[in-house]
Amino acid sequence: MKSSEHYFFKLSDPPCVAFLKDWTGHDRLQSQVANKAREWLKATQGLSDWDISRDEPTFGHSQFRTAPGKYFYVWLDAPVGYLAR
Repeated sequence: MKSSEHYFFKLSDPPCVAFLKDWTGHDRLQSQVANKAREWLKATQGLSDWDISRDEPTFGHSQFRTAPGKYFYVWLDAPVGYLAR
């Protein structure tokens, strides 16, 4: 075990929650995807902040420009892609 600084998307931030609720409320997404996203947004405790970084040498595919040895988490693109379709 070691200490490490990580980078997060602050999904719990009220402006982010408001944006996501509005964005998923339109016909941009397949109905199944929109329903799942709304389910997450309605959860009792809401969305958790999302750790998007990993330390080298594993679990990353693109290095942060301003943080040597830190990489974007390899699965960062999958959930973003689900919402973007």
